[in-house]
Amino acid sequence: MKRSEIVEDLPEDTPYEIYTTKFDVELDAVEYPEFLDSRQKPDAKFVPDAIDPRFGGQGDWQTSVDEYENLFEKLSRDWAVLQADLDELQQLASGQAITLLIDQSGSLRGEKIGHLTASTRWLAQEFERRGLVFEILGFTTSMWKGGQSRVDWLAKGKVKYPGRLNDLLHLVYKRFDSQFSELGIKTMVHPQLLRENVDGEAIQWAVKRLERRDEDKKILVMISDGAPVDDSTLCENGPSFMERHLFHVQDEIADAGQIRLGGVGIGYDVDRYYRVSEGSNDLTKIPEMVLSVCNRMTQNSD
Repeated sequence: MKRSEIVEDLPEDTPYEIYTTKFDVELDAVEYPEFLDSRQKPDAKFVPDAIDPRFGGQGDWQTSVDEYENLFEKLSRDWAVLQADLDELQQLASGQAITLLIDQSGSLRGEKIGHLTASTRWLAQEFERRGLVFEILGFTTSMWKGGQSRVDWLAKGKVKYPGRLNDLLHLVYKRFDSQFSELGIKTMVHPQLLRENVDGEAIQWAVKRLERRDEDKKILVMISDGAPVDDSTLCENGPSFMERHLFHVQDEIADAGQIRLGGVGIGYDVDRYYRVSEGSNDLTKIPEMVLSVCNRMTQNSD
């Protein structure tokens, strides 16, 4: 799909549409390798791009895990200076639920995902040690190029402006009422995981989970390295389709007033998307930025 093939945007007030949700998947992160294997079986109904040979397999995953674990051991000592920020959050976060929502797009591949995984593990362990109520979620797509959704759309006549046109993959790394697992976090560096990012729907998913909590105060922190992008969807719906939806979702959350939404930008300025935000090109600052956004939103959550 080439940029020249992208259709023009519909009017700005056109509602966001989804072609189909029947191929969307939500998994515990530890289940991802099995999910991927299931798509390689001879009786699997559809497996194009389930494995992308450019990014390696099981052996490459173990190499990535080793690299991330070495990075974690090094950086966790440096992050000890953030104890005051953690103490502040612990004092402020009583009666509050926190969700960390992590973009898992292809642009994170390489050094970024290693630092992000190490940062997430460190934050999870520190949050848990302090008794904070929190959840960690990730979002990507299970395929490139629209996956099964696009195949279905092509077979049924290619209706114009079909809406979101890819198969969502939402991952749960740590549930509110479960303990953090180092096994699950290793999925974050799996070489096949990082694909497209449909931010607006990911935020809606995280919000629905937060809304089920009994805590009086709720905050959601998006950790991302760029704008929402899915080539299949943008080509058939216009270049502004996904960004418009992201802004619409943010407005809905602000109007409801039940959840505070903030953002952390990894090598990308996210302040145009999130009113409370931090950003830096320095990958070692991810935990510091997350804590800053959490503390700022917690202080102003009344």
